[in-house]
Amino acid sequence: MTQRPYLTLGKEGHGTIRVLGSTFISCALPVSSEPEALESLSLMRARYPAASHHAFAYRIGTAGDVMKWSDDGEPHGSAGGPIKTLLVQREITDAVVIVSRTFGGTELGKGRLTRTYAAAGTCAVEDAGIVRMVPCSVMQVEAPYEHATRLEHDLRSNAYDIIDVAYGAYVTITLHCTPGTEGGVESVCAHVVDTEVKQQGTTMRPER
Repeated sequence: MTQRPYLTLGKEGHGTIRVLGSTFISCALPVSSEPEALESLSLMRARYPAASHHAFAYRIGTAGDVMKWSDDGEPHGSAGGPIKTLLVQREITDAVVIVSRTFGGTELGKGRLTRTYAAAGTCAVEDAGIVRMVPCSVMQVEAPYEHATRLEHDLRSNAYDIIDVAYGAYVTITLHCTPGTEGGVESVCAHVVDTEVKQQGTTMRPER
């Protein structure tokens, strides 16, 4: 079954906001599982041991079915809550956002605290960038050495995304193509003798 497109983060992003002596350091990054999200949280705690709070939220799965958030000791709903809302409103999944706060001695009040955590999370998300992941077919082309260079050129000329070229008994070219266009790969390779084209399944990739 082909997965549906979804939005996630393009890379790891960071942000810093200072309010009345408190420093809010944020990190947003793509993850593919809860253990990976929790490992990212552990790394933030180790990186900023002086922080009094490490609020976070994550969503996992193409539909965002797995979701968890924590205020980590801040007033209920003032820290992890706005981070969770950020992910939901922007329809971002397979991602975690963490905001570590170093207390500066001045209470901010729940309203200002909520806005600041939201702003810090937003800084990291915007730094990471949002990408749309779309399904694609994974194809492998096995060709004799004497034809491999020409075949690779022809595939690239037809806008196929070559992700790997391996050398063994034959040259194996692995590429991505839009579902439904697999026949086009076979057509490009049809003129080369002793060439085999195989579909290796499907995966997700950033939309181009």
